[in-house]
Amino acid sequence: MAVTVKTMALIVSFFGFLSFILGVIAENKKPAAGTPVPGEGVVTCKFPADPTVALGYLSFAFLIVSTVAGCMSLFYPYKGKSVPQGVLFKRTSFLVFFNIAVVLKKRLWHGGFLPCHHTVVATMSFHGE
Repeated sequence: MAVTVKTMALIVSFFGFLSFILGVIAENKKPAAGTPVPGEGVVTCKFPADPTVALGYLSFAFLIVSTVAGCMSLFYPYKGKSVPQGVLFKRTSFLVFFNIAVVLKKRLWHGGFLPCHHTVVATMSFHGE
């Protein structure tokens, strides 16, 4: 079965939507605060067992799958014909789209993961900030 533009669009959309839904569910199910555990010069928080970390990682994994499929769809040879990359990057609209996608990827990648978010929120709520 040959891959068509419509099939690639459905694949990218499905995994992107699944990533979004899992991310929203993970964000809504996270615990409000943890139990403070004092240590030597530091206070850590212990959170109850919950599925938010797993949902967050699944959301991130499906986001990566969607991103890879989206990148593949740009350069995939449909019906045996591929567009030369030099031609794609000469188009201003594609160049703008590509640069915005790269900037957003870098911003999201350095944003951190859900476990890091739990630690920061717990520390801030414990110190009253």
